Formats: sequence, C-alpha cells, structure tokens
Amino acid sequence: MASKGKKNDQSKKVVAKTEAAPRKASSEEPAFLDVMAKWRKAKPIELQSIPKAPALEPIPGEMKKAMLKLAETRRAEHRNALLEIVQKGEQVKADLGKHAPSYKRAGELLQEMDAVRAGKTRVASLDKFFNDREDVSNHDVTGFLLDAKDVLLAELKYDSGLADEYPELMALVTQNRQAMASGKARAKAERSAQQKAAAGGESEAPAMDSDEPTPPPAPAAPSKKKK
Repeated sequence: MASKGKKNDQSKKVVAKTEAAPRKASSEEPAFLDVMAKWRKAKPIELQSIPKAPALEPIPGEMKKAMLKLAETRRAEHRNALLEIVQKGEQVKADLGKHAPSYKRAGELLQEMDAVRAGKTRVASLDKFFNDREDVSNHDVTGFLLDAKDVLLAELKYDSGLADEYPELMALVTQNRQAMASGKARAKAERSAQQKAAAGGESEAPAMDSDEPTPPPAPAAPSKKKK
C-alpha cells in the first residue's frame, strides 16, 4: 500500500494542476481567453427584470394558415402605405369617399406594427445573449467537474470509500468512461470498414439466400491460335 506521504504528494500535484491553469477546451490562445474573460464578467440578467409573456393559448397551426401574410421583403412598403394614410388625415375621406380607410385606425396599426417588431428584435437579442452566455457557463461547469473528477479518481487509489461519498460525481465518471468506450468502438469499426474497402476494392455483391451450393467459376475458354 502506498505511504501517506506519497499519497499527499500526488494529491497536491493534482490539486495544483487544477488550480494553476484552466482545463483546455478548444484553444488556449490569448484571443480565446480574452473573449471568455469578457463573457464571464457579463452576469446573467436578473430573471425578475424580464417580463413574462401574456398567458394566451398559442394560435393553432390551421388558423395561422388562414391568416393573411406579410412577406419581410414587402414590410417597408406596407409600413409606408400606413404612414401615408396617417399623414393624409381627414383628406383621406374627402379623396376616397365614405368607404375610405380610417386614418386613425391606420395610426393604431402603425404603432402596433412598430412595437411588435421592436419587441421581437429585443427578444432575439436577449436570446442570442443567453445562448452565448450559456455556452460560456457550460464550458466552465464542464471544466470544473472534469478537474473535480480527476482529484476524486486520484484519491480513490488510497480510499475507495470515497466513491460512496460522491455518488453523483462517480456517475459522471461512469458516463464519461462509457462515452469514451463507445467512441473508441465506433472509431475502430470505421477504421476496419475503411481497411476492408481499401483491400477489397469495390464491395462485393451480397450472396443470394439459397439451399443450393454455390457453383464453381466456369473455366476460362482456351485461346485460339491464329493460323
């Protein structure tokens, strides 16, 4: 059994490794580290400051199919037409008669159109922020737990009972081992298939299911000599 002093020395090396430098992800270049540092400073937005969506049932797909559509490429033209009616004011009725569109209603629609698009743009920006921030968070969480597992595995060499004390961490160890084994098996199978394909050239046609024995190949016809 290893001495306590040797155990402590090895444990200190593992801990020192995890504390001294972050685990590598895809790159340790300055630009990568600089971007990560900036994003770590960007704290997640307080949940209370993000309004909840109104409690409305989603519009059924069949109903959406029956709704009039506005192509993005024609959005500006529609907005300009609304604005034109608003700017004409009472003149619209004088020009177009009793069935003229209401300039007041056009103004309401214009405000609604702009408000919905502004909100949609803001939400899209927030969604992009949270997606990127989650990527940074996932990177840090994964790196932290990888280092924690390294320390635990090093200590298990001297105290196997620690596995029972950290069942969730051990579950990650087991999952990682299974994933690595599965990946190696896949890679081995792919290499084997590639080697067979390279050795055999074109793939052979599969044999037909039959009880009859496969006949031997026909002998080559004798060559005819020219007279």
